[in-house]
Amino acid sequence: MTNISYDGSTVNSSYEAMPSSIEAERGLLGLILWNERLFPGVALTPEQFYREDHRTIYRAIQTVAARGDAVDFITVSDYLERHGVTELGNIPTSSYLLELQRDEMEAINLNPPAHRAVTYAKLIADAARRRRLIAAAGQINAIALNGAKDPIAEAQAILAEMEQETQREDDPRLIIGAKGKKVLRSDSLEDVLNYPDPEYLIAKILEVATVSLLYGESGTGKTFIALAIALAIAFGRDWLGRPVKQGRVLYFYEEGKLGLKKRVKAWLTYYGMSTLPSTIRFVTVPTHLIADRQYILNAIEEQAEAPVLVIVDTFSNCSSGVSQNHQEEVYPILAVGHEIAKAYGSHFMFIHHDNKNGEYNGSKAFRNHVDSMLLVEKGNTDGSISLCSKKARDEEPFADIALQLLRVELDEDLSSCVVVTSDAKTGAVLPRGQYQALELLNESGTLPSGKWQKACESAYKMARPTWDRYRKALLENGYVEAPDVPKGVEREYTITPKGIDVLSSLSSPKVVSETTDTTQVSSLSSLTTLRSETTETTYEPTIDEMKGTTPFHFGQLVATSDGKQGRVKRIDPQDRRVTVAFSPGLSTSYPFKDVTPLEAERQAHA
Repeated sequence: MTNISYDGSTVNSSYEAMPSSIEAERGLLGLILWNERLFPGVALTPEQFYREDHRTIYRAIQTVAARGDAVDFITVSDYLERHGVTELGNIPTSSYLLELQRDEMEAINLNPPAHRAVTYAKLIADAARRRRLIAAAGQINAIALNGAKDPIAEAQAILAEMEQETQREDDPRLIIGAKGKKVLRSDSLEDVLNYPDPEYLIAKILEVATVSLLYGESGTGKTFIALAIALAIAFGRDWLGRPVKQGRVLYFYEEGKLGLKKRVKAWLTYYGMSTLPSTIRFVTVPTHLIADRQYILNAIEEQAEAPVLVIVDTFSNCSSGVSQNHQEEVYPILAVGHEIAKAYGSHFMFIHHDNKNGEYNGSKAFRNHVDSMLLVEKGNTDGSISLCSKKARDEEPFADIALQLLRVELDEDLSSCVVVTSDAKTGAVLPRGQYQALELLNESGTLPSGKWQKACESAYKMARPTWDRYRKALLENGYVEAPDVPKGVEREYTITPKGIDVLSSLSSPKVVSETTDTTQVSSLSSLTTLRSETTETTYEPTIDEMKGTTPFHFGQLVATSDGKQGRVKRIDPQDRRVTVAFSPGLSTSYPFKDVTPLEAERQAHA
């Protein structure tokens, strides 16, 4: 039988090894001695430490801090030695304290000190709770053996006291004051001035560890904007010219996988992205922010690193049964976002709808309990939208951002949109097949439809139905033109100035990786998988052409040995020859050695 309890009092127990976390105790004390600013964030009592010498050290730290003195191994050692504690762990007090501090200093690069301190404190508190439970079990056992007058009531009283004490210890608002009692946290002016400066997720738009509401009328492009933000952060590229903090993203997309696939593929195509990062995950299964709260937290914990951005698209889809007009029902949903923002340092964005008056739909809780609000409004012209700041907690609202939804033609007769600034150059977005058809038309200047189709079939093995799709898309987007003719008369097609601009702006066709992932928590690669429903074949540049193992790439500006400049039309790696187009109807084949690249392969504009 061992006479021990979590706080050192004597209670009979049959356990010989009580729960403890000695390494966590050593680590926490070492961290505090190394950096005294970590101490106020630790809401522990000395009694929660298992080893008596660690309790003694912690009491000394409390006393030294209460006097207003600096807390380090020198001041704590001096206090202990003046109060008769000359040895700890069978070695001199100062040596033991220095050893604790040195061990944590050597681990400085493992995890942030503040994160380690919180983790160690949790381990210590958990072990203390388990010791308390064992002690309570021993007390209840003694009540049963000794024949108490009302054993059930006495046992319940012991459990109730243990529960209340546990709740008090778990309250993050409390710290241990100078007199050893738990008090509410308070900060001095010096503490306030040492608060961290705001850190932006998107420069001057969104801050980390905050909650935002992106709202607007259906069809204004809210999801296009949110998805563009998510992908920019996952890829670490500027968002509409604004720097971002690169990191992991968790996106709750509740509006169907098929729409998501097209939108992701359009963004990748527009920006010429062929490498898919593992830093973004999509949850496409039905999710409720209250009922599934723990599963959401588990999904975040499952990440290799905490996400810097969490998006819920939309509020209503993830809060079924909640009345958006009642603050007492809306607030608990928003509180989950705040919990995640605070615990993981993530920015939490809700996508929401507006009402008939153009304001956010529902209770004022939305405005009162988010840090920033962004309204998406339709502009005065087709496809134009505005992003407006309607609330910024600690910053001046940013000026309205004029945007437009740009249509991006995809393969297999599909299209979607990307969000760009209203002054963005938009010419460099074409699927490979459309580029090839347009480039052949440019060589000839004007071609009847039949000759144009035959040229595409001859050069790229492009079947007539495929060519016809490309022809219609190029015509609809203004890259080619053809006058109306009487029925039965063949139309002649001519490339437009817009078509010439798009050819000159493109350096290579955009190719999206094609991999398969069927998990419900979807990776980026699973959403860009293409499934062809036809057996027809089209010209596909070789791996050498696309990956640059030859000196050239499709559409590249080059100079030839006879003093001309043009663009690469075709590459034959086997024969080591490249065909260069100089003007409509004029192209020549050269050996590799007679052609010099004038520009490196570049991506589409930012």
